[in-house]
Amino acid sequence: MTDPEQTTARLLEQRADGWATALGAMDPPPAPAERAWQQDMIRDAYEDAARLTGR
Repeated sequence: MTDPEQTTARLLEQRADGWATALGAMDPPPAPAERAWQQDMIRDAYEDAARLTGR
């Protein structure tokens, strides 16, 4: 893995962590469809990071 790939993977994981934290702290909580969409985006970011790192 190259340094740019590592950097990108780390950034994707950090963003996903931040999004997950923000989603959990929303008051009032988002509508179910909005929450599902946001969870998909978080999952995609973790999956993209995993592909870059081979995990």
